[in-house]
Amino acid sequence: MCTLRGYGTNPARHFATRQLALDCFDLEFPNIQAASSMAATFGDAEGALRLQEALVSLFEHRGQVTEWKAAAHTALRFAEEAGDHHARSWALLSVARALQAAGQEREAAESAEELLRFHRDVLREAVADPWATTTLRRQAAL
Repeated sequence: MCTLRGYGTNPARHFATRQLALDCFDLEFPNIQAASSMAATFGDAEGALRLQEALVSLFEHRGQVTEWKAAAHTALRFAEEAGDHHARSWALLSVARALQAAGQEREAAESAEELLRFHRDVLREAVADPWATTTLRRQAAL
């Protein structure tokens, strides 16, 4: 997805153009869905999450709002299962943005409020527990 986003983080497979990256996703889409489903089925929430993140980016890029919303909600579930604060934050924001793109302003605002509550709770935990602060700093560096 680095090609779609316009920046590089040394992806395993680099595409010369966005269109080539999109063509590859079209070709591999059923495999990505199956791999995400299998990862979730066998308890690899983090693996399922990473695949779902790619699908969220793809659907957002293409403006496929229905698919974007579904993928963002699934990513949120996987992030919660993985206990990944950073991914949960990203997924909550993705849900809010997808809902807003769908014209569902009230639901988007509720999702944004959930994101703010989540951040507030994480910060409260960090202040109350010095070990949590270390963990949060490590996750923020990812």
